[in-house]
Amino acid sequence: MYIKQVLAVIFTALIVASMATSQTEPQRRIRYPTILSDFSFRSWNMEEAGSESNLTEIITPITIHYPVIRSFTLTMATTGMLSSLDAGTKSSLNGIADIQVRGFYKTAGDHIFISVGLNLPGGRNSLSKDELELSRALSNSVLAFERNRLGGGFDIDVSGGSAAAFGPLVIGGGVGYLIKGKYEFQENSESQYKPGNELNLTAGADLDMGRLMLRTDVIYSIYSPNQMDGNDAFSEGSKLSAEGMLYFSAGPMTLLVSAREILRDKVAYQSPVSFLVGEAEGNIGNQLSFDGVIYLRAGSRLVLKAISEARFVGEAEDGAEEAFMAGFGGGLMIMPLRGMVMDLTGQYLTGHAQGGSIGLSGYGATASLKWEF
Repeated sequence: MYIKQVLAVIFTALIVASMATSQTEPQRRIRYPTILSDFSFRSWNMEEAGSESNLTEIITPITIHYPVIRSFTLTMATTGMLSSLDAGTKSSLNGIADIQVRGFYKTAGDHIFISVGLNLPGGRNSLSKDELELSRALSNSVLAFERNRLGGGFDIDVSGGSAAAFGPLVIGGGVGYLIKGKYEFQENSESQYKPGNELNLTAGADLDMGRLMLRTDVIYSIYSPNQMDGNDAFSEGSKLSAEGMLYFSAGPMTLLVSAREILRDKVAYQSPVSFLVGEAEGNIGNQLSFDGVIYLRAGSRLVLKAISEARFVGEAEDGAEEAFMAGFGGGLMIMPLRGMVMDLTGQYLTGHAQGGSIGLSGYGATASLKWEF
């Protein structure tokens, strides 16, 4: 029972992560009003040719799920962000991010779902030159920061899908379309930047054999050109993401292992704009990542855990060489009250970038609260 609550926290976190993009994956049923709140800290020290710099981010996302009726759930989310870059001179990017609102409807015995989401601009999107440099640094995928911007445009996404069970096997698929709104990208500039729209096609399968559960998902994303003042600036083409997860339980121990690979098209520039280059996801190399967690139930209200992660990023189109990071740590999960789960985690981080010419070391910590009323 307790391990299922642990997995509920994990799946709820995945729902939160999908709020900013077109969601094409069935949401786990939210039966009661639920609040999910996080405090996440990550800091990297980077050393190159005898010089050092530090990049730090603190984010405080909060998400509220409200089941209006059994088949319809309304979700709202936003995030606070504090970030800084110290590379001889200091810069920061702080504030409250946009608000995401999503309605999620299930029908046909939970076999069909429809979802509509909005991104409501509220976070600051017009950044200074120093803030843009900091935003680019935070977008470095090997460092695994959760956010690199506060605000964007008015976005709309619509998605739907279905799933069918064949004994212990569940197979599903979905399609979603995300319409991105335009916004002022740079401070003291009237230019309007519009990220490309996004089409997501998803297929997945779950195999539940009791103590052992296997899950796989494949997402194919197609992007329309990114525009500046109505003119095409660059095209990211498409992206293929494949993920597999293994869940195994034996007595008081539970093992959760996942692997994910991301393959990206090269960026095609139609009208290069220097301060937009960092926005092109295709400038990031292909990526392979692994995550593992071991949970050990130490009592009716306490679970201990050990965590690890590894991330490999290949050479990028803009000349960036391969990069690698690994993280190791542990934590605990406490259930102080019925319906409440607290999750505390600490982690040591290490790695390299630019083919080893930049040394990386850091640490992270997360405190999460899930409260189901």
